[in-house]
Amino acid sequence: MGARDKYSFFDCGRRKPWMGSTPGLEPAPRLILCRQCLEYVFEGTDVCPHCAGDARAMSAAYRDGGYRAIEAIERIENVLKRWAG
Repeated sequence: MGARDKYSFFDCGRRKPWMGSTPGLEPAPRLILCRQCLEYVFEGTDVCPHCAGDARAMSAAYRDGGYRAIEAIERIENVLKRWAG
C-alpha cells in the first residue's frame, strides 16, 4: 500500500504524520513591510536593507495603499486571539 493509497485526495489539507514540528527548533522570524519601500524586513528592523530608509517611518505609499488599516486589523486580530486562547 503506497502513500497515494493511504492518504486520499480529501486529506490533502490536513497535516500528515511526517509533517509534525521538529523539536528544538525556533519558529521562523516574523516579517513586516518596510513603510518606505513596501519590501519585507524582519520585525524590529530600524534601517531597511532594501532602501536604506527608516523602516518604521510612514511614507505616502504606505498610507495611501491602505497598509495602515491592514496593520490595525492585524493588531485587533492578535488581541482577540490572546483573549480567546
